[in-house]
Amino acid sequence: MPPVHKPTVIQYFRTGLYTRRSALFAPLRVLGMQVMLMTDALIDGQDMELIDTYQLQRRPGFSRFCSQQLAGSEIINQFMGHRNSAGTVFPLFDSNQRVAKFSSTTITTLWTKGNANQAFTEMVQDQLYIANGTANGQKRYDTTGGALHGMGIPAPAAAPTLAAVTTRNATFWQPNTSYANLAVLMDSNGNVQEAIVGGGTSGSTVPNWSLSFNTATADGSQSWFNLGAPVQWQPSSTFPGMQIGQVIIDSNGNIQQRASNGTSGATQPTWSTTIGATTTDGTFSWTCMSNKGAQTVYSGYQYMYVYSTQAPTVVGGYYHRSDGSPVTASTGPVFGAYSYALSGAFSTNADVSSVDIYRTRDGGSTFDYAGSVVNNTGGGTWTFTDNVADSALNASLIIPLGTALLSDPPPGQTGTHSPAADAIAFIVAWNGRLWGISGSKVYFTAGPEVDNGDQNACWPPANVFTFPGQVQALTGTSVGLLVWLEDAVKIITGGPTTLSYYSLDLLDNFGISSPNCVTKDGDTITALLTSGQVFSLNVNSKTELSAFIGDLVQAFPENASYLTTHRNGLDNGLFLCDGSANILRYGLNVQAWSPMYKPVGGIKALRSIETSVGNYTLCAGRATAAGFILGRDLTSVQDEGQNYTNCFVTIGNMVLSQPLEPLVPVYYVAGYFAAGGTVPAIAVLANEITGSTGPGFATIPYFQEEPPLGATPSTTLMQRNWNLYDIPSMRNSLLMHHLQVRISFPQENFASTIFGLALKHDTTD
Repeated sequence: MPPVHKPTVIQYFRTGLYTRRSALFAPLRVLGMQVMLMTDALIDGQDMELIDTYQLQRRPGFSRFCSQQLAGSEIINQFMGHRNSAGTVFPLFDSNQRVAKFSSTTITTLWTKGNANQAFTEMVQDQLYIANGTANGQKRYDTTGGALHGMGIPAPAAAPTLAAVTTRNATFWQPNTSYANLAVLMDSNGNVQEAIVGGGTSGSTVPNWSLSFNTATADGSQSWFNLGAPVQWQPSSTFPGMQIGQVIIDSNGNIQQRASNGTSGATQPTWSTTIGATTTDGTFSWTCMSNKGAQTVYSGYQYMYVYSTQAPTVVGGYYHRSDGSPVTASTGPVFGAYSYALSGAFSTNADVSSVDIYRTRDGGSTFDYAGSVVNNTGGGTWTFTDNVADSALNASLIIPLGTALLSDPPPGQTGTHSPAADAIAFIVAWNGRLWGISGSKVYFTAGPEVDNGDQNACWPPANVFTFPGQVQALTGTSVGLLVWLEDAVKIITGGPTTLSYYSLDLLDNFGISSPNCVTKDGDTITALLTSGQVFSLNVNSKTELSAFIGDLVQAFPENASYLTTHRNGLDNGLFLCDGSANILRYGLNVQAWSPMYKPVGGIKALRSIETSVGNYTLCAGRATAAGFILGRDLTSVQDEGQNYTNCFVTIGNMVLSQPLEPLVPVYYVAGYFAAGGTVPAIAVLANEITGSTGPGFATIPYFQEEPPLGATPSTTLMQRNWNLYDIPSMRNSLLMHHLQVRISFPQENFASTIFGLALKHDTTD
């Protein structure tokens, strides 16, 4: 007879599911200098979970988190969770129909998409930014006002129109303007120019003014005649060198033109202020060319305007503005009190509430805020009378030149200057900016380079990186922004200024096929790779987590699976869902995989999000339409009230004797389980490596209390043992090299728990 052996006891289950290994021998694990034989390893199982106390338990179920049902054909693509600046939690989902906020009782639509593309969201302060890769599929949801808006504002297409004086008087040059005959202005060279073709129209750009007296300048269908630079009036002078037709500025500031020869008087005459009238000055005579008064603008003014959500001087509320319109031509010098009318086009964009006018100071180059007009989204023309002194301009509100396009709407939005096909599809915040994906490109916002408006709605077309292939996702870390391709990982680092960002190669042959297959836990990133492996990586290293169950993970579709990290109090884990029927859980504390979950009814979207302050829920969406939002529920072991179809674990192979050593008898299997519920079924597979062929597992039909004699049965623990002799097929020999033990629980609503397992190798009591 074989020698008596001590019982084989499994007190804890530490290893979890380990399928990619020898089917004959128990796997090994090297811990430091020690090599451990993992006799507790599971080779198979379903709907059981390895919990942090190293026991196996019927997994928690998915209960209805929200009592409101989804629409008839609605399927959830993904879950998102955010907080605004007030600390209000926004649990969200994106479906094939909409982006919506949900609670335990309600679903509130934020955006009806009109397409099935998955949308991605990012919250900055009180604004929720959304993108889904379609034309005008980039949105901003104001969480304080509860309203949906477009992201960004298109700039005005044309410069404002400035109404110059067109009568015979002192004026200034503007494009496409018809001036009266003999109207005069001072050009940028300091010469007075006289309109000599009444009824003509100036050109679209400032003409190249003639420099010499008595020469003409062509300007569209208008012509100008150079009257020279004004000279100073002198007493008792013949004004040598001054010709008839040249001009002076009189003591009133008006332009007077020499009309004759002679000698001026000893004192200035009383100048006529009637245009065309003559003033006698000694034996001299002068013709009045203007009566507007003294020169008030010396270098000139320029204008532009923007569209904004509200006047920039309004305190409180969301504020954003467009890029500036094209700039007007400079007025050049202006005579008389400055008060002129501007006009331009209203915006038909529903987000625009205000038209804001900006102007340079006399001789300046920056555009300061001058005033606003209430916008009319029905269209039409606005007007604004500018009589604002330079000192009254708001120097704290400055608009950069529109050619910089710093405030351009994001790619995909109406009015963007980025290529029409580049619609932002994925969005994430990193390094004080929003970053978005469009195909092989990564765009980023202007960030701190915009100090007037919403930095996160400003997407300059030049702020872009291009990569060799479709970009799948972006993940922010403390050292850079990871850029995930299907077969590589790049990193964008540098900043915070735009020109200091740069990209580097990080990992080759290491990529993802879906943005739902990467999850972030602090600076630790975990991803299901295109190669079918689950890797965890940080700034220093990477580790494969799926090595023990690589054969199972390979069956998960990399372009349709979901990966998420869940932490909520004592509940934690890395969850991998195939997007239809199967879920795998990696315990973050025990660092081991649980058997496969097969949720009743199937699961598509799976993600852990904050659903109330400080509470995170592993949210799940059905793979079929018109379902309910589910949540992992530690108080339930059912899926929406339905018992699991199967619930078991297979432990082994447990090697009892090595090859060429004597076989070891196994007389009893003892199990220790949670009290209550139905006693599980125990089956053994002796000296075989698979139960799918050959004799298969043999179920032990009867059980008894453990220990059978000498103790009062426990009321807090279910202790049972099974006599293998009760299996008719095994009565001839109970001698074994190795065996597998399968523990199967019935379909019932009970948190069945396995505390330990033992094999008895003799028949003594």
